[in-house]
Amino acid sequence: MQVNQRMLEFLASTNTHNRAIAQFTDKCELFLAEPDLDESLWNKQVSVTHQRLATSSRRLDSILLSPTRQGRHDVSGSRMLAPCFGNAMSLAYVPLHSLRRAFVAATCSLVGSFVSPASFAWDLTILHVNDVHSAAAGVNDRGPVYDDTDAVGGLARVTALVADEKAKAKVQGKAVLALDAGDFWQGTHFFRTGGMPWAQEAMRRMPWDAVTLGNHEFDLGCETLARYVKALPFPVLASNLEKNPACPLSSAPLPASVVKDFDGVKVGIIGLANDEGKDISEACPETNFADRATALRRAAAELEKSGVTHIIAVTHVGYEADQALARAVPTIDVIVGGHTHSILGNHPHSEGPYPTVIPHADGSQTLVVQAGRSTRYLGRLSVSFDDAGRIVQFKGDLEELVPSLRRDEAMHEFVVRSLEAIRADQERFVGVNSSTLPDGLDPCREGDCLSGMATADAFLAWGRSRGAVAAILNGGAIRAAMPIGPVTYADLLDIHPFGNHIQLADVSGAVLREALEHGISEPDVIGPRVLQTSGLRYRLNPAAPIGQRIVTAEIHTEKGTWDPIQPENVYRIVTISYLLGGGDHFSMLEQHAKILETGPLEVDVLEAYLHGKQDRDDHLPTPVPGRIIGMPVR
Repeated sequence: MQVNQRMLEFLASTNTHNRAIAQFTDKCELFLAEPDLDESLWNKQVSVTHQRLATSSRRLDSILLSPTRQGRHDVSGSRMLAPCFGNAMSLAYVPLHSLRRAFVAATCSLVGSFVSPASFAWDLTILHVNDVHSAAAGVNDRGPVYDDTDAVGGLARVTALVADEKAKAKVQGKAVLALDAGDFWQGTHFFRTGGMPWAQEAMRRMPWDAVTLGNHEFDLGCETLARYVKALPFPVLASNLEKNPACPLSSAPLPASVVKDFDGVKVGIIGLANDEGKDISEACPETNFADRATALRRAAAELEKSGVTHIIAVTHVGYEADQALARAVPTIDVIVGGHTHSILGNHPHSEGPYPTVIPHADGSQTLVVQAGRSTRYLGRLSVSFDDAGRIVQFKGDLEELVPSLRRDEAMHEFVVRSLEAIRADQERFVGVNSSTLPDGLDPCREGDCLSGMATADAFLAWGRSRGAVAAILNGGAIRAAMPIGPVTYADLLDIHPFGNHIQLADVSGAVLREALEHGISEPDVIGPRVLQTSGLRYRLNPAAPIGQRIVTAEIHTEKGTWDPIQPENVYRIVTISYLLGGGDHFSMLEQHAKILETGPLEVDVLEAYLHGKQDRDDHLPTPVPGRIIGMPVR
């Protein structure tokens, strides 16, 4: 292939960096003359060129183009050099990863003044949610609600806002992408009553371009999940899900990626499902997952081979994991995540900036975003790309979906109809709560909480006659706060939506202490594994290494004393089937606990206990805290 002589003459005429530019053009001619140039040789030559041009003081904003196999140019660079290279560039395919990420970055200090990237900038807006957890009517500060009139969030507001943005973008000729990062299932009475059919009907009404699978999508097994996926009108992406004929999911349409075409600009979307389905959910034994980074890298490479220059990943692996993936797979432009319910930006309890920027050695960057949970927020990220597909500008934040926002009427009517199935449970009175102790999904992961202590007390009350001395349950099992004022059975179902049975088991002191250590094994201690207790208290040192944080662990005796847990002793405890089945990676309980009896649903045990502890005015008991000592304050 011939390099247009005008390009060589133009570059060679530069006075300041003649030698460097001459070297650059020599390599450019070599590369373009060899369409089948070995990738390793290409990378070696890029490295050499980069070293020789590193001393240049001038910045190249954008230089190379991205030719496609179809013989036409996409918007990521072709027009920039077309006057110099001519139509010959459309005839060869050169690996885009090397061109766009390595070679462009290598020469970014050379001739930035020759071309202005602004004239070729392309803008994309990404709207996103994650961890909806069936909060169809929205939430308040204590958890999900069932009347979306005065609530924050709700499916009707999300649907309306996304639909309005897409309609406006269509008129203006702009690009908008709407994504859901998984865990639509579980969390409220809507799903508890309606199950997969309800979730399917709700999701079919959502305006998503693509979604991925969270861990809770596996809660009803792979066969049910496969039926759900097949019925959705938009792609469900899972690049890391390995096809196994023995798994029902093998028959479901779960591609690694999908390409959206915005007037000739191709945007690739890669999905990364939660790969802990066997440990924290009910994925079948035949469900296998590939390594996260490997799966993303493979899917990104396939997209680039097809001419895609903008790549978005939608994942359900958590905020910290997303940042690690961004470092491991720099070809990803944006990661839209979920799983950790992370709030980013200038908001209460923020875990980091929105977006979180992960820089790369070649000067490119990956943006990581997440949008809390339960539809309280809609993430809105606007990104500008230069002609080489590199991010040159971005802005965004989480928008709180306040009651004054418009609701989609069709979705609102669906939510109202869904209420009829749970009306009886909403009218089933339990008692009156006057306690203002910390409570709800987040507080129960951070230390003693009202619902955690009350539930553990209920478990132990059930187990006392059976010889139990303590009760435990993970904070992640609690999904809402007990309302202040009248409490109904529906409220208890919001607190415990997963349908776990309680179980009586014998465990050694060593195993029990190991379980307590595992509960506080998150890097910052706080998390869904934190064990709520009754008849047991423990003190921790959050600054100690993981696995060595328990300072003391004690059992409350019949004599009213607190005795240290002895490793060789056997203790009879009550907990939930989820933990004894190894959920949340409590493998020590699954492997070593001796299950003696399976009892009722946890929510029914709690209801019976609260009924029995009411005073004459129907007031519910207030648990005594001080069971988890030393937790860090968020």
